[in-house]
Amino acid sequence: MRPNTMLIACGEVLSMSWWKRICGLDAETIEYDQPNKKLVLVVYDITDNKRRYRVHKCLKSYGTRVQRSAFECFLTETQYYELAKKLRYYIKEDEDLLRLYKFPANTTMDCWGNIGRLEKEDDFWIV
Repeated sequence: MRPNTMLIACGEVLSMSWWKRICGLDAETIEYDQPNKKLVLVVYDITDNKRRYRVHKCLKSYGTRVQRSAFECFLTETQYYELAKKLRYYIKEDEDLLRLYKFPANTTMDCWGNIGRLEKEDDFWIV
C-alpha cells in the first residue's frame, strides 16, 4: 500500500497514520533498566472507600499512579515484600482484589496515547 492510501472499515475512511497507530507501528517505547530494581505493576479493585484510600495513599509513597486503580513502582526485593505486606494488611481478601505483577529489570513497555501519567490526584471523600 502507498503511504497515502485510505482504508475503509465499518463504513468509515481511515488514514494510514491511524492504522499505523492501531498496529503499534508508532508506539512510544520506554525501556527500564535499573539493575537492582524491578518494575512492579499494582492493580486493585477495592469495594470500601476507606480501604481504597489507604491503599492509594500507601502506593503513592512507592510509585506513580497510571490509572485510577493502577500504579507503576520501581522496587528492590526488600521494598517489594514490604509493600506487599502493607497492602495485604489494608485489604479484605474476601471482598477486594489486589494484584502485583513483577517485571524484569530490563523491561520494555510500549505506550499509546498522550494522556500520560496521572499527575493531578482526585480528591477522596469519606462519608
